[in-house]
Amino acid sequence: MPAAVLTEPQPPTPPSPAADAHELVWEVAEAGVWAAAEPGPRRAMHAGFVHHVGDRYLAVDGLGAGIGAFVDLVVAQSAVALAFRTTFVPSIWMREV
Repeated sequence: MPAAVLTEPQPPTPPSPAADAHELVWEVAEAGVWAAAEPGPRRAMHAGFVHHVGDRYLAVDGLGAGIGAFVDLVVAQSAVALAFRTTFVPSIWMREV
């Protein structure tokens, strides 16, 4: 019988930073505010939100830090998605296995 070899666990491969904003679940929280959550049945992670103020869309990450002001909603949502992918990777430590 061969001897068992112990290896260090490897972190999961992070998703592409260019991931589409639509991989998050977007919901209208109130007029002019879109909130994003991690996809899946449990939606365990708040990913951030976009707030429409004047002629700009203000993007905020899931930790409450401002990302930037954008003239297009889709671009602001993409910025939130990118921040989520880079801030919370790997987020496996927060999930049940």
